Amino acid sequence: MLNLIHWFDEKAFTLFLSWRIAWLDNIFLVITMLGKSYVVIIITILLIFYFWKKRDWEYIIPLILSVAGSSATALILKLFIARPRPVGVAVYIEDLSSFPSGHATVAVALYGFLAYFIYKKWFGVRRWLGLIGMLIIIILIGLSRIYLGVHYFSDVVGGYLVGGLWLVGSIIYLKKTNK
Repeated sequence: MLNLIHWFDEKAFTLFLSWRIAWLDNIFLVITMLGKSYVVIIITILLIFYFWKKRDWEYIIPLILSVAGSSATALILKLFIARPRPVGVAVYIEDLSSFPSGHATVAVALYGFLAYFIYKKWFGVRRWLGLIGMLIIIILIGLSRIYLGVHYFSDVVGGYLVGGLWLVGSIIYLKKTNK
């Protein structure tokens, strides 16, 4: 099974590298910034402030659980698994190991949580545009990590799974504490 994952990682990685062009590098560098820790912290703080102002207090702790829990889990897994990053092809250098992708993890945890909030609070076309927008952001952040040469496909999928687990857990917490 592991050989199949490595084979697929290499094929997907080679495909993404074949698409590399300068202007696309710049677009994916901007997209990947949406998963950088300082951007995630700023967005999380802005959401907390928004929830507070709108008196949607019940969303604050689950948001923090989703983002902080997924980030901590990704960091622990990176340190424990210590998978090397792709060598010699990255547009820029990352410090930590490759699995799971922290950007993909936090993309699901943060933007997925925002999608859940949109689903609960917005209606009509605005709801669907918001949900589609969040899904596109999550997918593009994951793709940007492969395109920029800092992760393999399985790193991104692993990140999506870790972020998804924390997202589901935070939504369950939200539902149980607000009956």
